[in-house]
Amino acid sequence: MSEYPEEVKESIQKLEAQINDAKNTAEDVVVVKNLFPEMFVWVDKDVNCYFTAKSMNEVKSILKTFAKAGVMLDHFNTNESSPVWYLKGNKTTIRLQPNWLSEKTEGATCRLVKIGEEVITYPKYKLICDKEEEL
Repeated sequence: MSEYPEEVKESIQKLEAQINDAKNTAEDVVVVKNLFPEMFVWVDKDVNCYFTAKSMNEVKSILKTFAKAGVMLDHFNTNESSPVWYLKGNKTTIRLQPNWLSEKTEGATCRLVKIGEEVITYPKYKLICDKEEEL
């Protein structure tokens, strides 16, 4: 069968469009990774950045660093529990979303600890929890 069914053709066209969208993010991903190598980044049609923050001062510092590099704020979502900042990248939108750390923890404090790698791009992590001692 040399011809694909119509459903397969449509799926291929959608996937090709997604590939082109992802290719457009390359330049902006390089900018983000050069400025913040530890920031978690994933791409679709935009560059999505997640980072750990304890306060708005950390977010302001990141925004200032981007501004100094010529990447300016476009708009932001004012949701109090999960604000998102949208920056004008070279070809796409760079979306910043902090993962807020709370100073107040109950019971156990947990953190991810890198324990090795199977493949260079897939590090292995283990959740380590330290139980708080009762006074």
